[in-house]
Amino acid sequence: MDYAAFFERYRQLCPNCSVQLEVLTGGAPQVIPYLEPDYWKAFPKTKASEFARFVALAKKGHPFMGSMLIGGRGQRPPEYVSALQAQKRIDLERSFVYAKKVLKLGLRA
Repeated sequence: MDYAAFFERYRQLCPNCSVQLEVLTGGAPQVIPYLEPDYWKAFPKTKASEFARFVALAKKGHPFMGSMLIGGRGQRPPEYVSALQAQKRIDLERSFVYAKKVLKLGLRA
């Protein structure tokens, strides 16, 4: 999704409405095999125009190349728990910066 375009339109339609961010931490990156025929069995009614929009959006993006601690399931040592908490804070702060600078969200004086 092109969030910058979405929130630009959102500001036009809902100028006095707030936005709530949900920041997710700890998931490993996933490769989406969208060029493989089996992938599209889950989306049998997808139009070619929607696929073209998806490919164009994907080409505009880039992978996150910073360091990231990802969480697993089950018991973790205390040191790992505190490191994951630190990662959550880093992700939250990075999300605020992105929301303010790129999406132009936040209070304006």
